[in-house]
Amino acid sequence: MKGIYSVLLLVCCTLLLYSEVGKSAFADDSNQQVGGTDESEGKAQNASIPNWVPQPIDIEHVEEQRLLVTVKAAQKALIEVPKDATAWGELGNVYFVHGWEVEAAECYRSAVEIAPNEFRWLYYLGLATYKVNPQAAAQTLAEAIKLDLRYAPAHIYRAAALRSLGHLAEAKVHIETAKELDPQNPYASLWLGELALATQQFETAQSHLQRALKLNPEQSEAHAVMAQVARILGETDAATEHAQASRKRTKYTQMHDPLWWNVLKLGVTAQRYAERGNRYLQQGDFKRAVSELAVAISGHNKDAHLWLNYGIALLLNKQYSEAIAVLENTLTVIRDTENTTRNPTEIADVKAQSHYNLGLAYHQGGKIEKAIVAYRTAIHLEPNFAEAYGGLGIIYWRSGDIDAAIRHCQTAIKIAPENIEFHQNLTQIYWQKGMYDRAAIGYRIILELNPSDENALHHLGIILLSKQAYDEAVSCFQKVLQINPENVLTHGALGTAYYKLGEEGPAIHEFQEVLRLDPQNQDARKMLQRLGY
Repeated sequence: MKGIYSVLLLVCCTLLLYSEVGKSAFADDSNQQVGGTDESEGKAQNASIPNWVPQPIDIEHVEEQRLLVTVKAAQKALIEVPKDATAWGELGNVYFVHGWEVEAAECYRSAVEIAPNEFRWLYYLGLATYKVNPQAAAQTLAEAIKLDLRYAPAHIYRAAALRSLGHLAEAKVHIETAKELDPQNPYASLWLGELALATQQFETAQSHLQRALKLNPEQSEAHAVMAQVARILGETDAATEHAQASRKRTKYTQMHDPLWWNVLKLGVTAQRYAERGNRYLQQGDFKRAVSELAVAISGHNKDAHLWLNYGIALLLNKQYSEAIAVLENTLTVIRDTENTTRNPTEIADVKAQSHYNLGLAYHQGGKIEKAIVAYRTAIHLEPNFAEAYGGLGIIYWRSGDIDAAIRHCQTAIKIAPENIEFHQNLTQIYWQKGMYDRAAIGYRIILELNPSDENALHHLGIILLSKQAYDEAVSCFQKVLQINPENVLTHGALGTAYYKLGEEGPAIHEFQEVLRLDPQNQDARKMLQRLGY
């Protein structure tokens, strides 16, 4: 199941999360913190804030008490030390993470005036203004980059400002720099593709976009641009396929940006709890993901995407019964809201994902028949749902229906030929059932996708050894030991291969290594006796 869970995380853990939580979600907690502040008290407190402290215009209309407490605490800290850049910056962070960009920018400007050589305040100011004032943001981020040339997000956002100003060549330089600093950056390849398209370099654009989609297979923005490029290049079928994919909800890896993460951790609204939960999913911290999403989902939220992600977090945290309940509720939310959605393709995708993850949860909970039904429903909704076919393959394999297992695994591979987990599952079935010729083909495909796959190298070597292809077997075993010098089984297999080749010295050495690692190994002792050692 390890492969399937890797796929689950790749496919599902990167959904965007948006929702709002009502006042009741935090009523008990907020009463303890603020003592039940009423509207008149709130206005009195606002009047006590000095005029020089930036204040959001709509602050009096905020009902979420936890947010009010956070704002007041940051304002109070600033009032106590008005000449402190950190106090200004931290109030800016509180404003920024809750959507008050104008007031945040005011705070950051004050922080920069006090500490002009501190990178983070320049960076935050550029980040808060690059959309509304790209000219000023481009200059601000240029100053930030002088202080830290290696912070990739600063290059990304300066490139965004420069693109808005029409300075495409300069923007390209910064995007390429960001890509070099952070090869997994989810924006760099996409934006390089968009710039190439804008300058009519269509094949170059296609190459960059293919890279972007390899990093983020379900990023709808990349599919949309790829559809344009494919249409221009006359690739009609590909254009149609990418256009269809672009209508689904985008899923992408968050950019590695520690400074923004520091701001995000200050958020106390549902959206920010959801966003943090999403990031914890990406990082594999499922316990924290569950904790964050539990807060975001409170208040009977009607965001199906958020319910889906909460269910996935519970599933990956091995809380299977809770995951089933949440995912079943996700389908209820979908039924209640699908007639009002503006994007039927998007909601259909969420529905298919919900059934697929229910299949996983049912399977782990021992409800095999329900798991099969859930996977089949996912496939009915999305005929090219490779992971659902893969899940059925695993179930049939475990239940002993090998023909059905092979058929479904093969279908998954046909849909997603670069998914290594699908190849690993199918090849393991072949190996366990003694279908070694097919297994050998599978292991070679796995090694094309990942040349350092230790398991594939070892098992391919065993098959080659059985076919008396000793030299090639030796090569496989040697590669395994380069990866893992402590692999006892591979030392023994390599010793056997040397023995078959008549190379007694190397064979003795390998069998001695086996005994060093496993002193009770009788097979190695017998081989050493046979070699007269």
